Amino acid sequence: MTSIGSEAFSACISLTSIEIPEGVTSIENGTFYRCEGLTSITIPDSVKWIWAEAFLNCRSLTSVYYKGTPDKWSKILIHNSNSGFTDATRYYFSEEAPDEAKWQESKNWWHYDADGEIVIWKKSDAVS
Repeated sequence: MTSIGSEAFSACISLTSIEIPEGVTSIENGTFYRCEGLTSITIPDSVKWIWAEAFLNCRSLTSVYYKGTPDKWSKILIHNSNSGFTDATRYYFSEEAPDEAKWQESKNWWHYDADGEIVIWKKSDAVS
């Protein structure tokens, strides 16, 4: 699968979090439209396009976990009708504790713990 189709999860109000599979390059128009319970999403670094209204009315979305770097994120084409998505706090993946250079790039880093759960790195975890 390289894209998640238009309105695939539209108005799925019980959806609270989702992890987009590796290899997906496109999140189509209205994919998560009115997913009002969606609070977090994990996006692979393979995503290159997020189309119009893909996250329209996702008012509860607070966290976007991106499996790439800030530089790679900046290359994703995100339609301007996705403010709920772009306003959410964005975290970048780092398997190991971020070093000082990474902390200069962004203050928001995450990793998976031994149980496969998302954990936010703290500045005190930083490698000097």
